[in-house]
Amino acid sequence: VNHWVCQAAIPGSRFLPLMQFLLGRLPVPGDFYLYFALPGTICFFALCCFGGFLLRSHAGKLVLKILFFSLLAAGFILILRLLPGTTVRMLGKFGRNLFRGSNPALAILALIGIIHIFRQKQWRKEYTLLLWIFLLQYLLVIFQIVLHERCLYVSGRYLLPCAPLLYGWSACGLIFMTSLFRRYLPFKAYRIAFYTVYTVVPAVCLWHAYATVLNEYFDSRERQQILTIRKVSALIREHYRGPAYYTPRKSFQFYRNNKAPEILFFNPWKDVAITYFAGGSLAVPGTEPDFIISDEHCRMPAPWLKRGDVYPFGKYKIQLWQQLKTNHAGTGK
Repeated sequence: VNHWVCQAAIPGSRFLPLMQFLLGRLPVPGDFYLYFALPGTICFFALCCFGGFLLRSHAGKLVLKILFFSLLAAGFILILRLLPGTTVRMLGKFGRNLFRGSNPALAILALIGIIHIFRQKQWRKEYTLLLWIFLLQYLLVIFQIVLHERCLYVSGRYLLPCAPLLYGWSACGLIFMTSLFRRYLPFKAYRIAFYTVYTVVPAVCLWHAYATVLNEYFDSRERQQILTIRKVSALIREHYRGPAYYTPRKSFQFYRNNKAPEILFFNPWKDVAITYFAGGSLAVPGTEPDFIISDEHCRMPAPWLKRGDVYPFGKYKIQLWQQLKTNHAGTGK
C-alpha cells in the first residue's frame, strides 16, 4: 500500500533513511520479500525447530539471555552515538512518556502481577513470549524515532496499541492485592480498601483517557489557544486570494495535502490546527509559503506584510505574516 501511494515500500517513513543507506535508493516491494519476508520465514522455521531447546534447556536459556543483553547493549551504544546531546531532562520526559504509553494505573498493577507470578514460581514460557512481543514493540518504535529524528523521544500514543498485552498481568496484580487486603485487614477495613481500589483504578484509567480533552475545556490557557486558532485561521481565509489547490512537493516526513494556501510555522508541531481550519496545507522547510506564523519577536522584510495582532498561543505569542506576491502558478509551483 505504501509503495502504491508514495513509491516507497516501507512500513513507516522513519525507516526510510536506513533503507536508503542500505540500498542507495527508495525500496521496492521486491526488497520487502528479500530483506523482511524471507528472513522472517527463516526465523519462524528456526524457532519451530529449536524453540523447545531454547526455552527448556539451560544452554538455550543462556543463549537467549546473551542475545537479549547483546541487543540491549547495542541499542544503548547506538543511542549514545546518535544522541550525544541527550540531557537528564530529556531522559525524564522520555521515561514519563514510556510510562504513560502503558496506561499508568494498569501498568503498575501489571508489574505487581508479574512479580507475584515470579515469586509463586508460576511463570510459563507463553508469558515470556508475550513479554518479548511487548518489549520488542516498544524498542522498535523507539528505534525508528531515534534513527530518523536523532532525538530520544517517544509519544505515549505510539505505545498504547501494544499496552493491552499487559492487562492480563494487571488483573493478576489486582487479584493479588485483593487477597492481601483479605488476609491482613479486618473485615470493615477490607471492604473499604476493596471498594477504594476498584473505584480508583477505573477512575485513573478514565482520567488518563480524557485528561487532554477535559484540559482543553477547563484550562484557561488552552481555551485562549482555541480562540487564537479561530482568529488566525479566519484572517488567512479572509486575505488569501490565490488558487485553491496546488501540486505539493513529495515529502516523507510531513503529512501534506494539495490545498492552498501553504502555511509555515516556527513551531510546526503546535500550530498545525490553524492549517486545517484555514483550509490550507503545511509548508515544509525549503519552500516559499503564502503565510508564515512566527513568534512575537520576529520581523519579516518586504514583500511580507503583517496581518492582525500578536496573539497568545499556549506558552508563546504568535503573529501572522502574508507574502504579497503569490508563488502559485495555476495548480503547480
